[in-house]
Amino acid sequence: MDICLPSHTRATRRQGKLFPALNRYQSQWFLLIGAILLMFAVVLVLFEQQYQQLHRQERERLAAQAQVIDHNLVRQLASVYEVLRYLRVEVPRWQQLSDWQNELQNHLQLLSLAMPGVRTLIFFDPNGNAISSNRREIIGKNFAYREYFQRTKQLNNPDILTLSSPFTTVSGIWSLNLSLPLQDDNKAFVGMLSASLDSSYFSTLLLSVLYAPDMLSTIIHEEGTLYLTEPGKKELSGRPMRQPGTFLTQHLANGQQQSVFSGFSTSLQQERLAIFRTIQDDSLPLDRALIVVTSRLLSALEKPLYQQFFLQIGLLLLTSLLLCLGLLFYQRRQQAIEKERLANEQRLRQERDFVRQMINALPGMFYLIDLSGRFRLWNKALEEATGFSSQEVELASALEFFQGDEQSLIAERIQVVFQQGFATAEASVVHRNGSATPYYFVGHRVEAEGELLLIGMGLDISERKRMEVALQQAKMAAEAANQAKSEFLAAMSHEIRTPMQVVIGMGDMLLEAGLHAQEQAYVRKQQSAGNALLELINQILDLAKIESGHMQLQEQAVDLPALLQELILLLQDVAKGKALQLNLQVDPQLPIWLLADPLRLRQVLFNLLSNAIKFTEQGSIRLTAVKEDEERLLLTVEDTGIGIEAAHWEQIFDRFSQADSSITRRYGGTGLGLAIARQLVQLMGGSITMHSVMGAGSTFRIFLPLRPTTAPLTPVIPLPHLAERSSPALTILLAEDTEDNQLLIQAFLKHTPHRLLFAVNGQEAVRLVQEQTIDLVLMDVQMPIMDGYTATRLIRQWEAEQQRSALPIIACTAHAFEGEAERSRQAGCNQHLSKPIKKRQLLEVIAQHAQQITAESIP
Repeated sequence: MDICLPSHTRATRRQGKLFPALNRYQSQWFLLIGAILLMFAVVLVLFEQQYQQLHRQERERLAAQAQVIDHNLVRQLASVYEVLRYLRVEVPRWQQLSDWQNELQNHLQLLSLAMPGVRTLIFFDPNGNAISSNRREIIGKNFAYREYFQRTKQLNNPDILTLSSPFTTVSGIWSLNLSLPLQDDNKAFVGMLSASLDSSYFSTLLLSVLYAPDMLSTIIHEEGTLYLTEPGKKELSGRPMRQPGTFLTQHLANGQQQSVFSGFSTSLQQERLAIFRTIQDDSLPLDRALIVVTSRLLSALEKPLYQQFFLQIGLLLLTSLLLCLGLLFYQRRQQAIEKERLANEQRLRQERDFVRQMINALPGMFYLIDLSGRFRLWNKALEEATGFSSQEVELASALEFFQGDEQSLIAERIQVVFQQGFATAEASVVHRNGSATPYYFVGHRVEAEGELLLIGMGLDISERKRMEVALQQAKMAAEAANQAKSEFLAAMSHEIRTPMQVVIGMGDMLLEAGLHAQEQAYVRKQQSAGNALLELINQILDLAKIESGHMQLQEQAVDLPALLQELILLLQDVAKGKALQLNLQVDPQLPIWLLADPLRLRQVLFNLLSNAIKFTEQGSIRLTAVKEDEERLLLTVEDTGIGIEAAHWEQIFDRFSQADSSITRRYGGTGLGLAIARQLVQLMGGSITMHSVMGAGSTFRIFLPLRPTTAPLTPVIPLPHLAERSSPALTILLAEDTEDNQLLIQAFLKHTPHRLLFAVNGQEAVRLVQEQTIDLVLMDVQMPIMDGYTATRLIRQWEAEQQRSALPIIACTAHAFEGEAERSRQAGCNQHLSKPIKKRQLLEVIAQHAQQITAESIP
């Protein structure tokens, strides 16, 4: 019979084997003391590693900040250098002018304002007299005594930028000076250009890199004079630093661009960690360098680490004390262990019963199976789902509850659990009465007493499956409704545009009929109403395309200034009619060519400018384009109009919405324009905001991605006004089923030499092309019996069979959705015109093809 020894007895025997000369209690104390000593050793090793890592990370961080200062200084000094070089070239040219000193002074003032950090720009004559400067008070003064003037004159090298030692300016400002000499044709010194730098710029730069209260950032001249230290170390400015044993002397002696020092700083009388970096750049030919220093106080840097170390030691001592007390308490408790063990066994049995009750109370199936698929543990829910009794489940395999491919799936997922530790599956559990219920299974791999087991749960997902089917049906219904809406809008667009073609076209013809002034005014009112209705149709179509996701951007290289100027010219007459000023301002730093959709960008800006003109009674409207940052373009439309109350700012971007009903009554409009504008801007990856003051005007801001690009290889050349040229008489076939449109096209061509034939459907159009000599076909795409697309395909097929040259076919459609032009091209049409078609537009297209026909007929 196997006897299970108490745990304390087994532990005693193991300790006796490890330490045969010690009794049980002594060996326990020996192990505890060894463990405590080991923990102290680990803490010391970790402290040393953290100390080294802290210094390494801080060196890297200080070096990075020094590099930031280096980069910004180089960029600032290089820009000053470029300005001085530019002035050196321009000064001789300006000296040819009569009033060159004032011109130069004004230019220097503009340059100094545009360059942060530049305090003074001065042009000196050979004797050191200030001839011109952005600061009037120093003009006429002599600066020949200055070190920077003498050094620049002595070097007289136009390729070297002279960097002065730090000095105090006439106005008492601590500054540096950059100078370039001027030479005549014989290389003689004839003057000097210089720029003095404002210490406030350097202070801002030095303060910008500080990340700790004890950190200092410093700029030192190569000769050893300390120029500036931040924060709050003004008293150090001007101190000589190039002394034996200092960090600066050691840095200059090693000849490296960057040096690291840790120790006692004689200049600050402190223990510090410092990075010295010499400013070197090929684009900046300085005669003497600047040294950037970033440093931290070692005591402040290491203080948190030492605090952490002492805290760890204190905690370790406390832990050691607690362990010793614990061991003492443990040894005193050994005699009571046996009694407690019996109580624990009783409690364990109670817990097992409680766990079984919990398993049976779970809402889904719970099970525990082995590698062979046999059940070791399960709950009542599994028996209910399968119809098996407890005895039958014990003898059954997990695969018996599934059928067909799902049986193979479950077998494969069980293997995945044992191999990878986790798997899920969906399968239907088959009840013994033949019914099947879908379940979602989750399985985990566990190990019990050295054996691998699978513990899992199965949840009834019948309701979820029913919901998925319902959601799928709802999705299909929504898609069908969306498709029906698109088809309805397309049909309504066609049905409205077709009579609009006649209304607007006949109005154009009436305006050419020599009506008296009152009649012309009536017709123009009709034309205005027709165009407004057409614009409303276009807005509704745009809104439908955006909401259905059918709106596609056509991005290309866009000349942004030209596009904005075109909009201004287009609306200039409308603004002048209301005595308004319409201005355009483009940031010169903006790239000219940007990647964008010109049509949609023009549509958004045209809407905003039109609104601004509409709601402005007096004053001006301004369109500006600026570079917001490296990644964003900002377009702004500002007006001095009636303004909008703050409560309505967001509402005006809603569909069919304006600030209040009185706006609609007074100014008209549907409230769709801004809704479409915002959605188009969002489609282009941007955003639109507004700000307005009642009675003072409104400002709309459009933020778009700034994506510079290059000019297109083949520029777009506008089509000439071919209608004004003389063209040969053509035989034109008009395939159009609407009598009004036939009459309109006939009126358009009344005073032209062209001969017009009519077909009322596609079938008749095909027949006439095959029977008569036709030069050009105007093909309506929607006709009875046979539509225009089918007729075009049959004509192209007949031409290929008869080996005839392709007849020019122009598709004329009232459909306005995107893709109609591509559909016309795929059918074989040469060109696509959307109704309503203007007379001038039609005559230009006919003239274009007439010229092509004439050119092809010349041998």
